[in-house]
This record gives sequence, C-alpha cells and structure tokens, in this order.
Amino acid sequence: TTFPAYRSRFLSQDVVLSSPFPAVADRVVTDVVVTATGLNSIYSVTIPANVLRSTGRLSVDLFGTYLTDSLAELKFTIQLGGTNIFTLAKTPLSSATAALLIHTDLIAEAVTTSFAYGSYRVTGDTEVLAHGTSTQDLTTNLVFEIFAGWNAADPSRSYTMKYAEALLYFPT
Repeated sequence: TTFPAYRSRFLSQDVVLSSPFPAVADRVVTDVVVTATGLNSIYSVTIPANVLRSTGRLSVDLFGTYLTDSLAELKFTIQLGGTNIFTLAKTPLSSATAALLIHTDLIAEAVTTSFAYGSYRVTGDTEVLAHGTSTQDLTTNLVFEIFAGWNAADPSRSYTMKYAEALLYFPT
C-alpha cells in the first residue's frame, strides 16, 4: 500500500504542512491469517520520500484475534526499509481465543534517523512494550512493514489481523 498521490503533490510544491490532526494514510479491512513460524508479512505501507522529514510521525494500529494452546509465543517484528527496528513478543499466551491490539509509532528525529516504539496488548493481560531506532534516508521512499510469526508450527495456533490503520502526522 502507498499513500494517496494527492499528498505528494503538496510536498513537491515545497509547502510546509502543519496540522494537529492526522491524515488517514492507509486502512486495511481484509483478514490476514498467520499460522506459520518465521516472518510473515501482515501489513505494509510505503512512506514516500520527504514525507516524514525531521519531525513527522507515522502511527499504525492493528487489531486482530488469536487462537492458541498454552505455551505459545506470537512475535511481531517491525521493519523500516527492510531493517528490523524492534520485536514485540509475549510468552506464554493464554490458552484461548482473544483480541489483540498492536500500536506502533515511527517518529522522525532527523532526516536520517527515526525512533520507533510499540505495544502489544492482549485482552485481559499485561501490555508488552518495545522500542528501537533506525538510520534510514527519509528523503527516499521507505516501506514500513509488520511481520508476525509463531514460535512453533502447530495447527491449533492462528493469528488473524482484522483491521489496520496508518495515520500520518505531518511535520510542522
């Protein structure tokens, strides 16, 4: 998914965009199911060159459900430009079906540095937090991607992403 083209026409005019309200950059309502181990892409969005600049922010929320036995670990890995920023993991997940919310923020600190943090919350359980930094050239197109995977293959385990939304806060 890429941001709508009408956003980049403003940037090409060298106009400073400032708004306390975010723009909806992307929304996905198609189920994505993960039953495998490893890195399985569940969501990605392309950030066009120069959109984040040095003070912009991309905020992404994913809502889904999981079904598992006990002692399962479900990991979410966050990448920017193909580089891992951080991984969110929780062991063990309770044995059941439950709702799961993932929230990440990617904040530009400079033209080549970004800081990201995220949280992973399962209904009725404690929140898992993580953070990391990435040195990327924010003046080029970059893919922000979220992957999911289980610690072991098991037919009784599945994660289904139901909804994803990316919001872009323009630099001031």
